[in-house]
Amino acid sequence: MNANSLAGYSIHFSKQAEKQLSKLPTLIQHAIIKTLYQLVEDHSSSLDIKKLSGYSKLYRIRVGEYRVVYEPLHKKVVVYVLYMGHRKSIYDELKRLM
Repeated sequence: MNANSLAGYSIHFSKQAEKQLSKLPTLIQHAIIKTLYQLVEDHSSSLDIKKLSGYSKLYRIRVGEYRVVYEPLHKKVVVYVLYMGHRKSIYDELKRLM
C-alpha cells in the first residue's frame, strides 16, 4: 500500500489498484492522479463522484472512460483507492472481488 500526503490528507492505494494503475496508459495515469489530488484538496464539487449502490462505504470517481473506486476513511482524512479500470468492466470486476 502506497501513501501520498497533501495538506493533512492521504491517498492510499491497494496493491490491486497500484497494479491496475501501472497498466493504464500514461495519460490516463496522470489524469487519475490529478483527479485524486483534486478530491483531497476539497475541490470535489466539480468532480463526478457517486456512491455505489449495494456497497455501504464505496464511492466512484469518473475520470473520462475510467472509474476509480475508493473508500473514504477516518472522516475523509484518508482516501483508500481500491480498484480502477475502464467503465465497461470495473463494476463486474468489483462484484467479482467483493
